[in-house]
Amino acid sequence: MKSTKSIAVFYVFLSVLWLVTGCSSVATSVETDPRPSVTTISVDPDLSTGNSYSLERCISVREVLYLENSEQAFWRGPGQLYMYQDTLVVVDPPTNAIMVFDQSGQVVQRLEKIGKGPGEYLNVADVVLSRSGVLSIYSSQAQKVLRYDLSGNFLSEQSVPFFGFQFAPIGSNRWAFLTRFNEHELSGKYNILITDSSFNVLEQHLPYEGSPITVNFAGFIVAEGDSLWMQAPFSDTMWVYGGKEMTPAIYLDYQGKHIKPEEYANMPAFISGADSHVFTRSNFMVSPSYLIFEYSWQGQAYFGCWDREKEILIQSSQFSDPELAYRFFRNIRHIGGDTFALVVDARLTDYPSFYSLGQHLGLSSEALSDASGKQPIVLFQLGFD
Repeated sequence: MKSTKSIAVFYVFLSVLWLVTGCSSVATSVETDPRPSVTTISVDPDLSTGNSYSLERCISVREVLYLENSEQAFWRGPGQLYMYQDTLVVVDPPTNAIMVFDQSGQVVQRLEKIGKGPGEYLNVADVVLSRSGVLSIYSSQAQKVLRYDLSGNFLSEQSVPFFGFQFAPIGSNRWAFLTRFNEHELSGKYNILITDSSFNVLEQHLPYEGSPITVNFAGFIVAEGDSLWMQAPFSDTMWVYGGKEMTPAIYLDYQGKHIKPEEYANMPAFISGADSHVFTRSNFMVSPSYLIFEYSWQGQAYFGCWDREKEILIQSSQFSDPELAYRFFRNIRHIGGDTFALVVDARLTDYPSFYSLGQHLGLSSEALSDASGKQPIVLFQLGFD
């Protein structure tokens, strides 16, 4: 009799559990870290031996653009760069402006629609350029996404019922939003929200525990085709969403020199640990063939470039001029496929070896001496032997 009663209580519990979880319209997931299925990249911050590479050896230049530098085309420092046919789209976060340049480097359109009315935005949190040439601008402060064509014509806008930091398309009819531990009720204390094309929340991924210093804390998200990449810098892990759940894909193994998880708990220990241990930074880029990430070690910044096909890691300390290599990679943007763009910073010219690199890149002597009055953009591809 007692066992029958226990079985009945068990089935009532299952029924209640089904009602609670099965009737929810938003799918949630608490992903685990099955480390054996993760690709481990061994990173040695103290690497001082091995093959030495020159940047010239690893870069194949496709094209050099000289962009107009006028009041209409003024920008302080590009966030994102996009290529569409023969035009280059430059996003300038400090001014919340978006500029479109033609192949000759002349500005043909400048979008700067600041305001609270229809077709206006309060800030530019993120920008996506579609294959058809439509700009989608996410204004997190206005909580909406606005769409324009490359001629500056306003097309439409949609409200976003939660606050986020970034967004990215997944395939043709879904979007991913990076929310980062904000307290909005629709975020549900999850780092990643997957929505439909109307921004209705379909799934929630990677919960956090009310603190930014958590293993699942999301740094940035990057879309690659139908997949979404997310970097969790505090766990040195990169996650991938392929349509069902977020799964850990790559673990950066700093050979015992990384900050330990227990140091995440309190900020003073974390800050002191960041000076004496390796810390993965949020910046990263993903192309079909390469993964580029950044890390700090003993107060210095470095990068790693992982050849996904050959499974070769090139660290900045392996280049013949490590400081130039780091500055170089800090100034590149991924613009599609395996093509990258270098925004030539005048500070690069402080390094003597930049002149030989600049000649290899096809930069004019005026550009190398910063006398051209224009902003050089070098389109190139990587290649490691």
